This record gives sequence, C-alpha cells and structure tokens, in this order.
Amino acid sequence: MTAWDGRGLPPAAADRMARFQASPLRTSLLSAPAVVSLASAGFDPVGEVMGCIVQQIGWRGFYGGCGYGGMGYSAGRYSGVVFSTATYSGFGPYVRALNYGWDTALGRMLTEAKSMGADGVVGIRLTAEHLGSNNREFVALGTAVRARSTTHLDTPFTTELPGTDVTKLLMAGWVPVALQIGLEVAIRHDDYRTQRQAGSLLSNYSNVEVSGYTDLVQQIRAAARERLREKIARSGADGGVVSNISMHVSELEISEGHRDHVAEASITGTALARFHRGTAPPTGTLTVLPVRSSKVRG
Repeated sequence: MTAWDGRGLPPAAADRMARFQASPLRTSLLSAPAVVSLASAGFDPVGEVMGCIVQQIGWRGFYGGCGYGGMGYSAGRYSGVVFSTATYSGFGPYVRALNYGWDTALGRMLTEAKSMGADGVVGIRLTAEHLGSNNREFVALGTAVRARSTTHLDTPFTTELPGTDVTKLLMAGWVPVALQIGLEVAIRHDDYRTQRQAGSLLSNYSNVEVSGYTDLVQQIRAAARERLREKIARSGADGGVVSNISMHVSELEISEGHRDHVAEASITGTALARFHRGTAPPTGTLTVLPVRSSKVRG
C-alpha cells in the first residue's frame, strides 16, 4: 500500500466516494421534515459527507508566561486581558493550529461534496476530540444536497443550519455561502483584586462579582465574534447568522501559588448572500439556485 501524502482525500474516504459512484443508494443525516422542506425549495439529499484531520498541537508559542507580562491594553487602558494577536501572548500559534484543523476538516468534507455533484452541505456537525499527547481530531459531518436544475455551483455552500432553516432563508431571498468559525484565546493576569474577589487570598467569603473574570469572558466572546465577522466579510457575503457559541476557561499555573486564567471562545455561523431585495418572498418554490458567479458546470 502506498503511503498517503496528505493531499486530497484520505484513502478510506476516497474508497467511500468510489463506492458512492458505483451504487444507486443515497444516504442522509437529515430528519424527515428537513428532507420535505428542502424538497419544496428544489433540493434533494445525495449523501453523507465527512472531513477529518488528526493534528498534533503544541499550543504555546514564543512566550507563555504571566498574563501581566503581555501588558494587555484595550482601548487605551490596561485590561489585563492579552489576546492571541499580542506579540508575546504565546497563543497565536495555538489559534492558527485550531483554524488549520477546522479549515482542513471542512475542506475535505467539501471535496467529498464536490465529488457527489452537490450544490451544498447542510446540517453540518462539528466535533473535536482530544486523543491524548496533544493530538486532537477535528471532524465535520453533514448531508450533501443537489438542486433540481441544470445550473449548479462550482463550490457548494456549507452551513450548520438544518434543512428547514435553509429553506426559510431561500424563501426569504437569502442563500448560504459558507460555514465560518471565529476563534480567539486570551489570558488574563489574576491581579491582587481578582484574587481577593475570588476568595483565593482567604480574605473574602461574600457573594461578590469577580470583575476580572467578568471582563475576561466578555472580552473573549466579543473578540471571537469579531473574528467571525472578519471571515464573513472576506467571503464577500452580505451578512451572517450565528448558530453556536461556546467557551472554555482554564487555569494556568504561572509560578508557585499563582495562577492566571485562559479563556478559549468559538463562535460558528453561516455567511449569507442576498439575491432578492424586495419586500415579498421571491417565489413559492425555488428550483434554480441564484448565484452571483457566472461560472457554471453542466
């Protein structure tokens, strides 16, 4: 067996696509209401598609020390929150690795959809599993759909939205463009005030807000949303809809008896293009998918 060089589909995925081409059987992850809804918009499911990658992640960069050392300035004031874009935060390479993992998984899923002659992938599920020793698996799984028309997309659209929501968008004059993921990681220095409010200095037993932690979670979500907005804008879309927001906060021991907090936020959404600007829905049944590009394939 010839070793796979990492380009194109993995051998197992390529074999699965070959079996798809040779069989009349078509599978789907969609619910019955989703299938009926998409059919009313002129789309039929053509098969399950998946993309995955297992990646070794060395999550620290040039500097991984105390958050205070990064001098986290925001809007001209010291905030204590240091983002991955800071020169010495140490999390820039980690965020780039996460983006590479998701982009690769989505790209391989899209390659499978293209081989099926699909016009889109709906109901995408994104999962990440820690496999030990800093190895992480990124998986994108969805259902490829094809329009009932003679005009088809060069690049299928992708979305986390279920089939029923995709149909609602199409009927309202919006078409999905691409699933996008906004990621950000930041560290916040646990200064004296934060430690005191959190009770870690054995000097506070009251129910009080830990303002430093509130600041961290608010800023990391805002930054992840901004990363998502930037990706949607670069795709040339007219807007986007958020489908999922997740966040994880952990402690990082900087020195003996001192810990800082690291927050990782992820926001997924679908970039949307508008093809109808009237006040009324463009049609009751959409059988031809309007696109901006003049490139078509038969």
